[in-house]
Amino acid sequence: MNDRVIPANGDIHIKSVFQKNDLPEDANAGLVFNKFLNIWEGSSIDPSKNNETGKALSGFVTAYNRRNQKTSAPCRLLSEINQRMKRYEKKCHMQKLTFKVSWRLSCGIGISNPIGNGFDFDPVIGVPIINGTAIKGLCRHTAKIFSFDETELTRLFGSETIEPGQTDPSTGYILFLDALPVRWPTLDVDIINCHHGDYYTQMEKHNQKNEPNWPKETDSPNPVFFLSVAHDTEFEFRISSRSSNLNDKKAEQDLKTVLGFLRQGLEYFGIGAKTAVGYGVFDVTE
Repeated sequence: MNDRVIPANGDIHIKSVFQKNDLPEDANAGLVFNKFLNIWEGSSIDPSKNNETGKALSGFVTAYNRRNQKTSAPCRLLSEINQRMKRYEKKCHMQKLTFKVSWRLSCGIGISNPIGNGFDFDPVIGVPIINGTAIKGLCRHTAKIFSFDETELTRLFGSETIEPGQTDPSTGYILFLDALPVRWPTLDVDIINCHHGDYYTQMEKHNQKNEPNWPKETDSPNPVFFLSVAHDTEFEFRISSRSSNLNDKKAEQDLKTVLGFLRQGLEYFGIGAKTAVGYGVFDVTE
């Protein structure tokens, strides 16, 4: 780090900072993915249309997957947080279920990122995370599908909308915690190929000129790369009650009800991006 060269304009090349290391052992992977992917030097091309993006992501994923469970600080942090959560379960009304990814999972594609497709990393550890808000939305959606009582729906999940003049909206009786992997996960580089980009992007322009612009077999595909979590990765999903009485039987029943919605939602609907093609579907492991 001390021998890096700082250009006159103050810019520091990413390669000089990381010394050709795609992901240092103890670096926050989420920060590296969002700010320091090695794709910018010598190119002003949109990275979502550049094969170099695939190479950069492959190097990042390879370094991410080979982190040592015992020596890497982020791996140890994940283990410590999971142990802490197990101790916390005994102090309050909390229940959990462990699910494994049936095929692949991709959360946070819509998050702003230089490569065009984001990914939801925990900001502290740098592991894939499923936000509690997304889990809550999935459970509410599943409850509606099964025509769950509206009054109970609002009591458990809170009001879906804020009425005019309402200053104290209901937040719901159930708390949804972020889901974290049980152990250090494996990531994959996925790809979407758009074979007829000109047809879609210039269709309106050609229509105005009454010129046909049909897709052709000679069109070149434009690969778009994104990250996903590999199959069989296990996540722990935890929900908690606002009740402070550890003997509250009603609270325990509420948690069981919502866990049922969670299980059905994850197994039938999936969570995250691209659920229509099988992403984000889980199998319960316990």
